[in-house]
Formats: sequence, C-alpha cells, structure tokens
Amino acid sequence: MDKDIKNHQQHLKNLIERSKKSFAYYLIEEAFYAALDIKQLDWANAFLRIITSKFTQSVKSMRMLGMLYEALQDHEKAKEIYQELILLNPNDTQSVKRLVALERDRNHLSDAITLLNKYLENNQQDMEAWLELTDMYLAKQNYAKASFCYEEVLSLQPNNFIVNLRYAEMLYSQGGADNLDSLYLARKYYSHALTMQDDKSNMLSRALWGLLQTCKQLDILMKNKEEKNTEIILTCQQKLKEIYSKSNNKIEINSMKLMN
Repeated sequence: MDKDIKNHQQHLKNLIERSKKSFAYYLIEEAFYAALDIKQLDWANAFLRIITSKFTQSVKSMRMLGMLYEALQDHEKAKEIYQELILLNPNDTQSVKRLVALERDRNHLSDAITLLNKYLENNQQDMEAWLELTDMYLAKQNYAKASFCYEEVLSLQPNNFIVNLRYAEMLYSQGGADNLDSLYLARKYYSHALTMQDDKSNMLSRALWGLLQTCKQLDILMKNKEEKNTEIILTCQQKLKEIYSKSNNKIEINSMKLMN
C-alpha cells in the first residue's frame, strides 16, 4: 500500500515538472480540482501554490483559493474572496455562482436567492441559474415564485421535456378543489411534455401517469364532466397498458385504482 502511494506521489511530481516545463498549467489546474474531489487537500494546496507562483493574484487562482477554503470548511474566508472578486467585476459569473453555491451549502437560502436574483437581472438567458433559483424557491415552499422561474426557463426552451414535466408535477401538487386552475395548467404541461417523447422513451410512462392522475382529479372535482378530460383519461390508460404489456417486468396494472 505504501509503495503504491509513493508511486502515485512520484507520478504526480513528474506530471508537475512536465507541466511546468511545457507551460501546460491547465493540467495542474485539473489536478487541483481532482484533489479537491477526493479530499486530498494537501495536494490541492500544493497544486494551487504552483498556479499562484505563475499567475499571482489572477482571478482564476483567487477563485481556486476560495474553493480550497470551502473544502477546508473555512466558509467565511471563501466568502470574502468571492465577494472581493464580484466587487472588482460584477459580471464575474463563475464567482457569483460559487458564492451562491457556498451560501446554499450552508443552508443560507435567503442569501443565495438574493444573490441569484441580482445576477439574473443582467443574465436573463442563463437557464441553469433559473433552474437553480427554482429549486431554492421549492425548498422554501414558495410555489408562486418557483412557477415564475419555470415560466422563464420555458420561455428560453419551450420544448425542454424535463422542465415541462417538473413544472406539471409542481402544478399538480398545488391543485385542489379551491385551485382547479393549477390542475388545468398541469394537464396542459403534461400534455405538452408528452408531445416531445416517443413510445420508446423511459420517461413516457412517468408523464402518462402524471397526466392520468391530474385528469382523474379534475374528473372528481369538476361539477360537470368534460368530454375532453374523459378522452385524455382513456387515452392515457390505453397507452399505459401498451407500455406495460411490452415490459419484461410483468406488472398487473389493470387492478390499479387509476386504471378504473
């Protein structure tokens, strides 16, 4: 075991020397991130020293230092570094996102939400940031603002199956006798999601079950039966029977409540 460790250490030393000679510092940077991933913080610190000896006080090396402090659980120092970088350049996207991730990991959701909202004021095309903001609003059970975020994402990518599906699932969870509108919207987004999947998709059954459950709930709560809703229920049931009849895992779905 000790021999293996020494061999790995020697290999890393050789890699560092080759990288320095060939100016391939990106290899050392990748080794730094890998060392963080496997919690080899002494090695991460060594790699960072090599980077900073060449690129003193560069934005990237300072951000890497912040990441090292995060790994060392010195969150305040990491926060100070990210805040200083953002102060110098408010458009430093990577530092903003690192600070958001830091605050979120510390369960400071309100601070993370404030930071991300400010960032999105000038970066409204960043779908990844909108999705992260959605998750944080859902964690705080602020469904109205989560809904707004989903709509922003769908304005950027209206044919994104997963986002349509997740939005439909959230709307269904909000529906009820006093909120039929959410169920109607859930039906709409489930239906739209299904237009993007072929019969071979593994996600098809998830969307079908969701749509079926939504329509069944509407059927119970509506004062007057809606022909369109009844047709959707029958179509979903038939489609699900076809899917499960072809499955290797023979599951008896005819006896399930939603299928009757």
